Amino acid sequence: MLAFVLVLILPILAFWPGSSGPFLLDDAVNLEPLGNHGGINRLDDALAFIDQGVSSTLGRPVSLATFLLNAQQWPADPAPFKITNILIHSLSGGLLFMLIFQLMRLRHAATGSALAIATLGALLWALHPLQTSTVLYVIQRMTELAALFALLGLLCYVHGRRQLDSRPKAALGWMSAAVVVMGGLAVLSKENGALLPLLILITEFTLLHASPRPKIWHLWSIPFLLIPSAAIIAYLAYYASQGAAYFAQREFTLTERVLTQSRVLMDYLGQILWPSRTPSLFHDDVVISTGFTQPLTTAFASITIILLITAAIVLRKRLPIISFAVLWFFGAHLLESSVLSLELYYEHRNYLPLVGPALAVAFYVNKLMSQKRTIGIAVGAIIITALGIASWQYASKWGNEPELLNTWSEENPDSARSQMSHVIHLMQSGNVQGAYEANLKLVERHPDDLAVRSLDISVGCEANTVNDDQLKAYGAFAAQAEIDANAFGQFQHLFKITKLGRCQAIDPGRMMYLIEQWLANPKTAANPEMVMWLHLMTSEIYEMQRQIRPTIYALDRAFAARPDLDIQLKKIHLLTQAGFFEAAQNTLNMTRQLDAERGGRYAQILEQAQAVILQGVQAKQRAAETQTTPAPATP
Repeated sequence: MLAFVLVLILPILAFWPGSSGPFLLDDAVNLEPLGNHGGINRLDDALAFIDQGVSSTLGRPVSLATFLLNAQQWPADPAPFKITNILIHSLSGGLLFMLIFQLMRLRHAATGSALAIATLGALLWALHPLQTSTVLYVIQRMTELAALFALLGLLCYVHGRRQLDSRPKAALGWMSAAVVVMGGLAVLSKENGALLPLLILITEFTLLHASPRPKIWHLWSIPFLLIPSAAIIAYLAYYASQGAAYFAQREFTLTERVLTQSRVLMDYLGQILWPSRTPSLFHDDVVISTGFTQPLTTAFASITIILLITAAIVLRKRLPIISFAVLWFFGAHLLESSVLSLELYYEHRNYLPLVGPALAVAFYVNKLMSQKRTIGIAVGAIIITALGIASWQYASKWGNEPELLNTWSEENPDSARSQMSHVIHLMQSGNVQGAYEANLKLVERHPDDLAVRSLDISVGCEANTVNDDQLKAYGAFAAQAEIDANAFGQFQHLFKITKLGRCQAIDPGRMMYLIEQWLANPKTAANPEMVMWLHLMTSEIYEMQRQIRPTIYALDRAFAARPDLDIQLKKIHLLTQAGFFEAAQNTLNMTRQLDAERGGRYAQILEQAQAVILQGVQAKQRAAETQTTPAPATP
């Protein structure tokens, strides 16, 4: 119990300084809907928020539901979100402690050894500095919850596995619940949860290879472990066969991503074994591998990975701990570090994969303790203390936005995103001159980056240095440049400050020109969500100019690009305000039908809109009757 409490408390102490930090990157995109329709005030609002997930096809509803515990409005205070993340991480550390202990007992380890390995392994995982960018990056609660349910699933599986001989029906119930229930919750938190069956297989054939498996296990494993694992591999193979379509929006090809991931995975391992830099969210400076020997480290990394995996499979009975560490690490990376068209590098992808190396280090430190007790205890204590101090120091930086952004800009001079964040912070803190000077260096270093060019216009607006030639050059560049989410985010920021009147050089006509140039880019046309937002910007410009018909036309084009019902709600509101009640009613009828097909989340809001339309129609009729009633004759 003392060891378990220690595993729970130490990670909380280590990461707590980061609870004062800000929201970062994708936090706002995923959490802004908390403020839709005036905030979360009814069950329908809560269900609409949970159902609107934008991070993936499944929407990750379990993760989104937990965000409602921290806020029901937007903007919100980031501290409760971060504290909840820290507590979830602590709980996962406790689950890992119990899992390792049970696994070691299944391997017939003595209670003392099992306890030592479980304590050290859980603390190595929970206190590792690499976890900072998962625990303190609010939206990565999705990663945390997927890992938490995966660990719970493994605990349920091991609990059932221990009873397989004595109580086979109960054992199969626990093992099935592990895959179906816990695996399902993991998947609905983040798609990585689909790897649970594969991770169970890896555990079974490495750590538990000597445990007898009766016939009933083999029959059970086919539908619950083998088929789901094969399905993931088949999906990845199919995805790879369609690679060209999925990578159209990326600056690298499928082949380049796979080659680059070999170096990225080896870098992850290096940071796990010897953490040497502040965990960061900006890794756009990763060099893309354009060939097996370009750069040469690609060949070394690829060959090393092949040798490691081959050796782990061949030696799984002789070196089960090492085999488990290797296969677990690469198996847990199978989705995010293979053929999917994701960004190249994110440290939070190591959250669950780190379990393998942590267990291996803990096992061999305990082995050293059994041979040379004093030395083994000293080594374990030094490792835990060093990791804890490092995590506390990094968490302190994550809790101080100016220091964090400054550190990232210094440690990642080739990362455009890191430098941009530093410039943006300087602007927001009122240091316009400092932002302007830092921005000049940034543009000089990354002249072909559309995000940098967009930020350059924003900084010029704040510094009042933008001219027509700059805007024309920027528009021409935007029409043919490589486009990504970061670049578009910067353009959205430019639109926002223009709308707020903070950019005198860009009037509505000039902004309309820039939007048209973005729409002219073939890369934009391939991104329906981006097209939708650009047409919504156009609608806002026309609305500010009180031009109702062009506003409605722009909203229709936005809806055609991506049929978001919030667009229809805005259209109904504008048509009603303008007195076009018949058009408002027709739009409402269509929206009601679409909403019914999608589950009826907007039913109450649409009823309110219907009432407003009816009130407007009645008021119009009363006004017409007043005008047509003849005035009484004058005596």
